[in-house]
Amino acid sequence: MHCNNGTVRTVVKKRYIDIEAAIHEIQQLSALKHKNIINLEDVIDEEGSVGLILENAYELPKTNSYSYLDHERQAKHDMKQVLEALQFIHQKQFIHHDVKLANIVLGADGLVKIIDFGSCIQNGEDSRQFTLMYLPIGNFVPLTNLVEALEAAISKSTYVPTDKTDVWAFGCALYERITECKIWVLSSEQTFNEQCSTIITKYINNFVEFPQQMTAEAKDLITLCLARY
Repeated sequence: MHCNNGTVRTVVKKRYIDIEAAIHEIQQLSALKHKNIINLEDVIDEEGSVGLILENAYELPKTNSYSYLDHERQAKHDMKQVLEALQFIHQKQFIHHDVKLANIVLGADGLVKIIDFGSCIQNGEDSRQFTLMYLPIGNFVPLTNLVEALEAAISKSTYVPTDKTDVWAFGCALYERITECKIWVLSSEQTFNEQCSTIITKYINNFVEFPQQMTAEAKDLITLCLARY
C-alpha cells in the first residue's frame, strides 16, 4: 500500500506566458482523456498568461512495504497503470515525450496518473536534432530526449521519435521506481567525451546492473523496454 502525509495538492496551476505552448498542452490533454492521465479541469485567462487547472493529486509516494517483494509488487502495480496510459496515448497516435518519475503522480481517486503534456507530440511529427550535449556531468538522470540523442549519434543522422521513445523512458522509470536509484550513474571524474562513450556503450549493449533481489519478471520487462529496435 502507499503511504502519504494526507495532504492533497493541486498538481499544478500551470501558468503559460507562451500562449502557443498553452494551446498545445490544452489540445493534447483535451484529446487524451483516460483514467490514468491527469485531467484538465479548467483554463483561466489571466493577464498576460494562461493558467491550466488540473485535478488534485499527490506526489507519487514511496511504498509502505515490509519486504522487498511487497515493495516490488507495489511498484509494478503503480507502473502498470502508467503503461496503460501510454498504451492509450500511443493508440491515439501521440507520444508523451517526457516519461519520468517526476511526471507520475497519485490521483486523489487512488489511481496513478501521468502528467505534463507540454512535450507531447503526434507520432512522427517532430524531427528536431537532439545531441549528447543533453548529457549532464555527474549523476545521470535519463531524459526522454536521450534516446533520440544516442540514436542520432550512432546513426549520424536525425532521429524521429516514435512510441519506442516512451517505452525506453518507461523502462528507466520502472527501474528507478523499483530500486529507488537511477538506472545509469556516470563518474564526475570522466571527461564529457568519456561520459558520452560510456553511455553509448551501455545503450548499445543494453547494459543494466540489476539488484540481486529483483525478480526475473521485473528484469525481463525492463530489459525489453530498453532494447534497441
